[in-house]
Amino acid sequence: MRHCRECRRNLNQSSYSKNQWSKGVGVSRCSACVHGRGGAPANDFPETARKNDATEATFTAHDLDNPFAEGNFRWVAKGEYTCGQREGEPCVCKWFKSGGVFEKEFFSLDIKAVEKATDLIREWNAAGVVDKVVRMNVPEVWTFKKDSGEHWAGRKVLQEPFIENWEKFNSNTGWTDDDMPWGRVMQALSHFSYHSSGGQFVLCDLQGGIYADGIVLTDPVILSRRKQYGVTDLGPEGISTFFARHECNEFCRSSWSKPRDARVYFDAQHGTSMMSGAHHVPTRPTRPMMSAAVVEHTYGDYDDYSDGERVIYKHSNGSRYLGRICYENSDGTFDVDDDDGERAEYIDTDRLMRVEEGTRVQYLHNNGHWYWGEITYENHDGSFDVVDDDGEKVEYIGIERLRRT
Repeated sequence: MRHCRECRRNLNQSSYSKNQWSKGVGVSRCSACVHGRGGAPANDFPETARKNDATEATFTAHDLDNPFAEGNFRWVAKGEYTCGQREGEPCVCKWFKSGGVFEKEFFSLDIKAVEKATDLIREWNAAGVVDKVVRMNVPEVWTFKKDSGEHWAGRKVLQEPFIENWEKFNSNTGWTDDDMPWGRVMQALSHFSYHSSGGQFVLCDLQGGIYADGIVLTDPVILSRRKQYGVTDLGPEGISTFFARHECNEFCRSSWSKPRDARVYFDAQHGTSMMSGAHHVPTRPTRPMMSAAVVEHTYGDYDDYSDGERVIYKHSNGSRYLGRICYENSDGTFDVDDDDGERAEYIDTDRLMRVEEGTRVQYLHNNGHWYWGEITYENHDGSFDVVDDDGEKVEYIGIERLRRT
């Protein structure tokens, strides 16, 4: 955590660009301030986090055996706080459908997503886009006591305040219910989250309850460039899909940034979608083949590769992978350490392509045409930014859309 030099909010590292974070404590400015969105000090807007503010709760055996709600991954039971500021108020606990857990680390990605969502919503509230407050339920990992019965004793659950009048406003694949004003406000919030984070995140899958003074949300999804928020984080393709379907409404601002080339990668679904195969490390045979939209080609007769150089290499299975040159063999071929930690040996130069900054390349545009350009940056997700010969910057070009000149 670090205080922004300008707005003085205490924010985590993801709220800063890599450059700003490197400047150190007392100098760094958060993304909201850098991009002119005027992040306000924490005392200047209402509290965003809606917390348990309690230390104990009770759930009847009937409520636990008959959950009143469910999501894609978890059951939800309703109980009551028995100790703390919320004593007597309703609460909920959530646990995995796959079974009970006894380590709080199983909920780490849930907590991480909520923390990021809360940061983004704080910026939204500070911006004053609407005259109501958006709050986020902040869950905690609670443990059932030893006397809770054989089935529940020691089990860990996510605990948070109960939300009245629950409804869903949008999903992580671009579905939205924009017939009512709050649905359009939530779409604007998702758009704002991309803008305020400098294009790094989209807050979505927004659901919760409408109250007199605003709205309370729960179970958010964060779409990130680095796919760092679990199986519901659909990554750059999810961000692109959201904006391909998003239509700005009266709550959006024309100054808010959007991706240049948004395309649909996922079907629009009301429910929360997951990345398939996210629970295991893919091996060679399970990797997707190169897209049929990319013509087959070789990378040219370039044989002046050096140890450590960043390259794309073409595997014998026809797929293309990122890696680094690690050894030059006596026969003029090269060994490559790929990004999955595997070593590919004796790669001919016609199966290699250099992708260092400044490399001259051709890239496939969304319109289906190839253009000339120069690599300017490698993103965290293994895609590249390119400046074409017309001076246009094209971002997040996947390796299947690059070829040697």
